[in-house]
Amino acid sequence: MKKLNSIILVILSVVLFSCSKEDESSDLPTETIKIEDDLKINFADLTAVTIEGEAKVDAGGNFSTNTTNTVAENLPLLFIKDNEIMFGYYSKTGLNNSISTNDILLFYFTLHPEIALQGFQNTELLTKIEQHPKYDELKSLIKTSLNANTSPFKNTSFVSLLNKTGLEIGIAKRQAKQSKISKTLSDTFKFSYTRNGTVEWNKKFPLYATVGMEVVDAATGVSVSGPQIFDNQGLVFSISSAAEWIYDYFTTENSENIRAFKFPKEGKYELRFTNGIDNFGTKALEEKVDLINRYNIGVNILSFAMPVGIKKLLVKNDCRDATIDIFKNMKLSASTFVITDELARDKFVYNLAKDAYAVSVKCIPSFEKKYLDFIENITSTYLNKLEEASTLYLLLRDYAFSDIKGKETRNYYDGISFGELQLTNTTGMQFITPTGTEFSGQAKSEHTYTASVNETTFKYSINTSLIGQSTITLDPASKEYAIGLPFEVNKINSGDSTLKGNKIIPTSIEGKLAATFVMGTQETKFEIKPAFKNSGLSSEYVNLKIIDSISIYKQAFKGKWKVRYFDGVNGIERFWDLELFEDGTGIVKNPDPNVTLGYVKYPMRWNISGNGPYYYNESGWWNFQFGFKVTYPVIKYTVESGDGKPATTLNPTCGSCINKYITEYTKN
Repeated sequence: MKKLNSIILVILSVVLFSCSKEDESSDLPTETIKIEDDLKINFADLTAVTIEGEAKVDAGGNFSTNTTNTVAENLPLLFIKDNEIMFGYYSKTGLNNSISTNDILLFYFTLHPEIALQGFQNTELLTKIEQHPKYDELKSLIKTSLNANTSPFKNTSFVSLLNKTGLEIGIAKRQAKQSKISKTLSDTFKFSYTRNGTVEWNKKFPLYATVGMEVVDAATGVSVSGPQIFDNQGLVFSISSAAEWIYDYFTTENSENIRAFKFPKEGKYELRFTNGIDNFGTKALEEKVDLINRYNIGVNILSFAMPVGIKKLLVKNDCRDATIDIFKNMKLSASTFVITDELARDKFVYNLAKDAYAVSVKCIPSFEKKYLDFIENITSTYLNKLEEASTLYLLLRDYAFSDIKGKETRNYYDGISFGELQLTNTTGMQFITPTGTEFSGQAKSEHTYTASVNETTFKYSINTSLIGQSTITLDPASKEYAIGLPFEVNKINSGDSTLKGNKIIPTSIEGKLAATFVMGTQETKFEIKPAFKNSGLSSEYVNLKIIDSISIYKQAFKGKWKVRYFDGVNGIERFWDLELFEDGTGIVKNPDPNVTLGYVKYPMRWNISGNGPYYYNESGWWNFQFGFKVTYPVIKYTVESGDGKPATTLNPTCGSCINKYITEYTKN
């Protein structure tokens, strides 16, 4: 439904004059044309035209008509020669109530489509004209033509310079407004989601054309949100401009757009956005996007024929309703053209404006129509060039010549909104087995399963080239942290190991999932899975196995140890290195040279015996033996032989005294 054949808003320009008219007075005041620079104009060739009527000008520049509602920044007073505007003015700012060259130059600029669209105040516009580098040249060209008693519009150099300068001034204001609204005009777009089922989007879309979006039930194809319209990031009407007023006037039927939407029930949803491409969105979305784009294009085309201030004449709803009906139903032929072909696009705009004008004048009273005819003739003949970088050009480029669309899927089940998910087990390769994550340890030992959960998100990049068309590209899918996703942990056998904490575990702000288990005395198996259905993820399994093997302890004992020995009887502390071998032998290394006891010179033997999770090390040093308990993992332990019993063998330095020896072992 992307139909340029409904772009007929130039009819607005004529409609504006149709709804109000001042009562004529029998005693019309006399005005005198006095031009400040004493230009040599044959006044007798002129006819003064206002919105109320017209009057011939005599050789002295005198004419009688009511100009009250026409001048003073409402509507310009026109002076016609040979059925074409020669010059005009809004107000007299020259000395002694004369018309200055600036007054005339200002009038010409207000007819420029980009100037009219941007909604300049006359004083603001005149300042911009005076500051422009081509100001003096423009004034010189005006004087040359008027001194020759000829309209400046007959001078191609003036027309070319007016078009170029007006476009530059208009674009500068448009860009200033865009910058004020948004410090950085984004060239990307993305949807944002919350876990509770709400989708949010930026108020503005980075195009000049209107783009709409909707949320569609993927199972039924039915729109659950209705059409939602983005603001045009590039198209910014001035609040005070006729364009803004006319747009609001003709689009009051549009409902206020939301910027967020909550999924109404669980299911799979598609989020679609489009600039009006046929058969991509629902019929309601396409129709609404098309209609608003037609309004926007029409308001732009209106700037080709309507001076600022003409909105004051539009007061009757019958004009509005008739015009809206034309917007929706008027068909145009040969509405396609190559936008890079300057001649073709200028012809397109010219024909469009002419056709729309011909339809709309039926709603215009005769005096107002005649006044408007003169303005329309100038704008359509000299100022309707569809210049590259003009607002209308960019709007047509983004609407008629660009296919902007995008679609992504979102899931909403068990109160959780989510996209495509990916889970990576980060516990450690040494714990991962073909059947899941496996931990081994002693009773009451703690073990933590960890995983990283990511969610696929999408971002769209918009390339708005000045030439040809705008394009949209789906950036490579981004894997972002899946924050706040709930996972459920359940025991799936009869083991007695336990989960530490709640069984529902949400992912962290870094997308991390962590579950800590406490080892029991029996082998136990747990299942970890999303606490919502249709996640697309497989369950993770955690196995916990109790250690009860003597061989495991033997493997832990062998190796190198640091030994600290304290002789509590004699108050002596010794240090040395010890290495235990798998065959049950051991050797003392780097003995303390102060140690004179004979038994340290002998090789030692060691062994592990016992039942359950506690084991005894049976050490032999010389023929002196004692036992002690250790737990897994074996890292450090202390032996105290002061048990109150006599030593089994006489100690050469202690005789039959009670043992008071402490030995501390630390694994290297």
